[in-house]
Amino acid sequence: MSDAASELARLRAALAAAGARADVAESELAQARAVVSCSEATIQELKLEIAKLRRDKYGISSARRARLIDQLELQLEEMEAAATDDALAADQASEKASTVRAFTRRHPVRNPFPDHLSRERVVVEAPVACTCCGSDRIVKMGEDITETLEVIPRQWKVIQTVREKFTRRACEKISQPPAPFHAIPRGWAGPSLIAKLILEKYGQHQPLNRQAERFAREGVELSLYTLADRLWTYVRDDRPWNGGAPPAAFFRFSRDRAATNPNQHLAGWQGVLQADAYGGYNDLYRKDRDTGPVTSALCWSHARRKFFELADIAGNVREGKPAHQISPVALEAVKRIDAIFDIEREINGLDADARLAARQNLSLPLVNGLHDWLQEERAKLSRHNKVAKAINYMFEKRGRWQAFTAFLEDGRICLTNNAAERALRGVALGRKSWLADLLARLPDLPVSRVHELLLWNWKALSLPQAA
Repeated sequence: MSDAASELARLRAALAAAGARADVAESELAQARAVVSCSEATIQELKLEIAKLRRDKYGISSARRARLIDQLELQLEEMEAAATDDALAADQASEKASTVRAFTRRHPVRNPFPDHLSRERVVVEAPVACTCCGSDRIVKMGEDITETLEVIPRQWKVIQTVREKFTRRACEKISQPPAPFHAIPRGWAGPSLIAKLILEKYGQHQPLNRQAERFAREGVELSLYTLADRLWTYVRDDRPWNGGAPPAAFFRFSRDRAATNPNQHLAGWQGVLQADAYGGYNDLYRKDRDTGPVTSALCWSHARRKFFELADIAGNVREGKPAHQISPVALEAVKRIDAIFDIEREINGLDADARLAARQNLSLPLVNGLHDWLQEERAKLSRHNKVAKAINYMFEKRGRWQAFTAFLEDGRICLTNNAAERALRGVALGRKSWLADLLARLPDLPVSRVHELLLWNWKALSLPQAA
């Protein structure tokens, strides 16, 4: 081989090696870009989760917070799409760099769709003549099949329960089986539909109006009024004070929000009821109640929210409100209440005695100071002032402040009822199959066996038995 030919071969080898190194570098760069994109998407997802947790924590339902969450969700969607594109590019670059002896790896073959999925055979109209000569003397030699995965929209159906009537002329009486029980007496919704409504509202945070709009797009018109028959939720969660009873939620339906409903629901029950200051519960707190008065423990999140709306500086600035609309009294009230919340976060999960001791040492001075300061500030304000109304929420009726401070006398009582409600959504309502099965079986089950359908007992059943 001549010197020129040797040099040419050497240059070609060097060029090939440089190209290989460039491919490897490109692959590594693509991999790094994919990692960065995925990390950014993860960070954005965590930011979204933090925003939602803050909304739940402070009970904020303002348009500002809703817009912030919508913006974060949009950014997350865009980042996830970019991360997917970068991951695909990284795979392609890796395949390009993985060449051995002029052999390039083939693209991975897609796994076939699962066999358990039903197949719908759609046959394209076959030719009736040869595309070359036009003769109709053609025979089938095979076929090519292309599979695409499709989803069928949710199917609605009306179940007609038929009860046939028979008669015997000699008796002149009608024989007919009794009407079956229903999850809701004289209700129109089946167990699965009820489970879906509850799950989406309380588990997925989908308001009823959005559900009604989606149903309408699917061809089923259900008015919001029909869906919004009042649902009462009673929650038990002993985990904040390290109690042994499992968490549970109890639901009752009613046509209105009259006080007669909780009176009937909780007839014969005595204990601690933590709720907002809704007047419909007042009969339960009467000392002359037949089974004894229920202890009232009011929710501090509801009280804090009224001050927060008047002290949300950043929100008001974004909305273009003048600075004088920001209340320094409300802002100070929020700071003082937040200090009490900080103590509660530290003692959450401790036993009742330890919580009570910490509250007596740490929370009691703060609560007493807040009480005196609020009284002083209220005396300076007109009774029509918004801050005065926020203060009056905690004092306006006899026993109101005592109900707010009940947590200082009982380590079992929480500062709010928000934590229990949020925790229960994931425990009880996150199991749609359990909820639907409960609603279907409950009407025919004797009272003595109702405990079998409680979530912690139902979980022990095998899936075929539960279904």
